[in-house]
Amino acid sequence: MAENTAEKSSNTNGDLPTVSEKVDQQNDGVVLVDSMPEDDKAENSEKRHCCSRCCLRCCPSCTCGCSCSCFQACLQSVSYIIVHGLEELFTRVGRFVGRFHWLAILMSMLVTGGFCAGFIKFYQETEYNNLWVPDGSTILDKAAFVAINFPSLSGQYQYILVMDENVLTADSIRAMYEIDKKVKAINVATVPSWENICYELNEVCFSTSLLELWSFNEMIVRNLTDQDVIDMVNTANLTSPVYLGNYYVDKVLAEMTRNGNGDITGAKAHTMVYALRLDGEVGKTWEAEFIDVGLAGHNDLDEVLPLAIRSFQDAFAGLSELWLLTAGYVLIIAYVVVMVGNINVVEHRIYVGLLGVASVGMATGAAIGFCSLCGVVYGPIHSVMPFLLIGVGVDDMFVIVQAWENLTPTERKKNKQEAAAKAMKHAGVSITVTSITDLLAFGIGATSPIPALRSFCIYVAVAIVFLFLFQCTFFMGVLVIDQYRREARRDACCCFKHSKDYKPLACSRKSLVHWIFDKCYTRILLAIPMKGTRPALWPHALTMCPLAMESTSSGKHEILDQGAIA
Repeated sequence: MAENTAEKSSNTNGDLPTVSEKVDQQNDGVVLVDSMPEDDKAENSEKRHCCSRCCLRCCPSCTCGCSCSCFQACLQSVSYIIVHGLEELFTRVGRFVGRFHWLAILMSMLVTGGFCAGFIKFYQETEYNNLWVPDGSTILDKAAFVAINFPSLSGQYQYILVMDENVLTADSIRAMYEIDKKVKAINVATVPSWENICYELNEVCFSTSLLELWSFNEMIVRNLTDQDVIDMVNTANLTSPVYLGNYYVDKVLAEMTRNGNGDITGAKAHTMVYALRLDGEVGKTWEAEFIDVGLAGHNDLDEVLPLAIRSFQDAFAGLSELWLLTAGYVLIIAYVVVMVGNINVVEHRIYVGLLGVASVGMATGAAIGFCSLCGVVYGPIHSVMPFLLIGVGVDDMFVIVQAWENLTPTERKKNKQEAAAKAMKHAGVSITVTSITDLLAFGIGATSPIPALRSFCIYVAVAIVFLFLFQCTFFMGVLVIDQYRREARRDACCCFKHSKDYKPLACSRKSLVHWIFDKCYTRILLAIPMKGTRPALWPHALTMCPLAMESTSSGKHEILDQGAIA
């Protein structure tokens, strides 16, 4: 048993053991020593297999003589079965892709194209209530009832917030009147006049502000004094002369100041409200003009802020136009292209990096098409989905490439089929764990009662599944083809052949990131001030930190000699 364990740990290829191999090496307290008698070794071996494979079946009362607990042994057994099964599965996948790499790429593209046909049923929801009001909310039923049975009462409210040191002055009131006049004068070719689009109350277009206290009369407003304004807002039992209802000043003013008698002497903000009867494209066009009028402001007011129904939707629609996100996407692509291979004309992997990022686009397109076919609506926040997926995709790419690089040059050249199988055996479990974790996270988010959030999580979860499949097939196939190109000494960019005498510079085969961490960051950590603080942590840090790993010429890793560093 010890000999078998030693044989597994050495691994004839010099690679680190796989997860299943590590499980085989763990004894969980069962001591296996070569000097032990053969009978004792056989007995301990039987106990070990009893505990690690099926403790409950072998000793349901946990009375067997094995030193490990039944619960721990069963967990180890389940872990072994899952990991070993995944490794076997990915070995088969890698062997298939290594042999039929062109077919794997073609199948991925056909799957993408097939599901992208779902774009014929693509629908983007823009209605606020359908996006952000939780399912089952009574407001949806009540709004639908009012819209059907009392269409004349159905309106959409637009707001203008005016702010100044004191809005209760004659100049501020006149400035509000100028803004109100411009709003009601909106007239473009595709938008009807205010009288034809407004919601009517008592046969009067409904708009409420302090101006209605003076009946929106331009002559009266122009002759107002500051004292007239103060006297009006402090009038007891105010009644609107326009709508013949009570008018509550404290409902439309903010940050009010009062004197010792409790009378209002000033306020810093006031809200003007406009109600529309029409929605749809006509209403949105009017709202766009309304927003422009508000943003234009007025010289006698410190700030004017418009808020329309479409403002919230415009804010999310603008996510797709943010140049910072686009710049970040470009930087990630550039980083992938630079870091995925060695910086020389043969060993660089320009097209591997670009096609790896393209697989993210393929997954996004396939997910949108599939969800559209299933009737899941597309919302305004879905435009950030590619930026989210590229992080997952790039992580999987580097895991697969690193597993490929960990193979010896002989393994990569001798048999591409077995090389791909071995690389996927090591990388497959890692990318499966990360993909399942992300899938579960967004799967839980898909249970949200908010339609926009639920739809977004469904789209991302489906895209993660497609991305996982494309990384295992499309990207792995591209990596195998690139290995053929490198062995043929073809240029990484233009694919022409270099002479047999060409040899890449030694410096081009060194990892820039490894050099930064090894030569710079590690030395900072091991500087004299660091040594004097927590010396007891050095061995643990050197053992656990990947910065203490030095890449050897054979492509394998070894721990730096701690004594030499000290």
